Amino acid sequence: MNEQNMKTDKAIWLLLAAFVLIGAAEAQPTGIYELDDKLSFNVLDGALLNRTNGQITLIGHFDPKYKGKIGYLQNLATLLESPAPRFSLEWTPKSDAAVKALFRRMDSREEMRKMARQWGQWFDDEGNVTSTGRYFLTALGIRPRGGSWEGMDRFGKIETVFRAAGNNKAANTIAAYGRFQNAVEKESAASAQAATFNLFAAAGKIDDYQRLRQRAANSEITEAQGEDQMFRLIGEAMDDGLGIIGRPSVASYDSARARGIGPENAYDTVMIPEMTRQVKAALAPAMNSLFDHLDEVQVPNEILAPLLKIQPEVVPEFLGLDAHSQLARVLFESDYLGKTLVNKLELRNKIPGYETAFGFERRNPAGRGSSTEASCRIWISVDRLDLVPSSDGDSLVTTGVKMRINMENKSGSGSDCAAAYGNLLTSLYDQLAVEFGVLHELSECAKIAAVARWLKEKEPDLTLPQTGRVAWNAPSKVSGLLFVQWSPKRPRPGAPAVAI
Repeated sequence: MNEQNMKTDKAIWLLLAAFVLIGAAEAQPTGIYELDDKLSFNVLDGALLNRTNGQITLIGHFDPKYKGKIGYLQNLATLLESPAPRFSLEWTPKSDAAVKALFRRMDSREEMRKMARQWGQWFDDEGNVTSTGRYFLTALGIRPRGGSWEGMDRFGKIETVFRAAGNNKAANTIAAYGRFQNAVEKESAASAQAATFNLFAAAGKIDDYQRLRQRAANSEITEAQGEDQMFRLIGEAMDDGLGIIGRPSVASYDSARARGIGPENAYDTVMIPEMTRQVKAALAPAMNSLFDHLDEVQVPNEILAPLLKIQPEVVPEFLGLDAHSQLARVLFESDYLGKTLVNKLELRNKIPGYETAFGFERRNPAGRGSSTEASCRIWISVDRLDLVPSSDGDSLVTTGVKMRINMENKSGSGSDCAAAYGNLLTSLYDQLAVEFGVLHELSECAKIAAVARWLKEKEPDLTLPQTGRVAWNAPSKVSGLLFVQWSPKRPRPGAPAVAI
């Protein structure tokens, strides 16, 4: 290795090993970083230094639970040059002002009511599912038949609500009634007769229907009486199928007939509007039962941005290292990910013990403090790094590393709760690192940093070649993370109902 790239008078050789030494290569000014792709380990166990010939050996093992490859050589090269790298994400001035203005807006009850009204618009004026509706319906477990809402009429959409709530009788009833109404509108007698049969079957009125047909066939009732009783039976089917107490649809029909209104007119102008009201009434407990299964709901940024009219941005700041290095990428990706860990609802089904920050605060309101507004700082640091150097100083064993996810409330109020939640995430770091490979990569970088410091103690002028490293295109700005979380359940005293 020449003097331009190597400030030590010793030749430096890199030998990469996994449990046992698997190969050796003389260090070259370019191309040595290709060896990163040939590594057979993803957990670093230690390093060796041969003082006689300057040979460096990295030793590790492979753990299949971790995802992705790790660029040990490139990270070592950067850390030899940059022993104390730091990274942060900072709001742009415009975004900082916009976020503060948003918090002031949220102090207004009228603003919160306006937001709630907008979130409640799951269907537009033409009955199509809005983007907000698509998110909330999915969150409640309401999914369309065939996977698409396109072309589904209002009866089909109501059916999906009852189906999701486990009320299959109501779902079958409203589906059959929808087919009946569509057949009537299309003046298809055959389709209307089949749909009527399905409606009575769904509502448990098939025996009544058969008796009515038999009486008509036996001329026990006139055609007009048969029509009158058929309309009334449809009302009974809807009331019973939807579980409506007191049969209000039937009562409205009977009242109209008592006032001298003919059967068809009484059905069209009185009973259909009443049945529509009763469908809405039956939907309320169905929706409530679905909400009762939710501890919390998270509103994603793609829904928030149009409503809040804010799209914050943050600027990456790389301090003490090359912003185009692979180490810079690891610091950026792990930090950005770390700030999302407080809001990943999906992790509750993957990692036992995980809670969102919102859920944690609702369960532990005592440490929140009295402030309704809090600004938290979140960062990842090395909590403990276990190193065992040999007595002769020629080897270093990395027996383990423990990372910490830190949370600090900048205002001071609620700091206990923030710190406690950081402790929770810290206790789950190993499981999180399995789920998100960059967190494991960050842990390995902590070990490589220790190796770099150890090597520098032995060889203060040691560097590795610049040529051959893979440059990373660092972004100048990235989208900020904005979430709104709320729970349909009443909070405990001091616990949040909504968090932004």
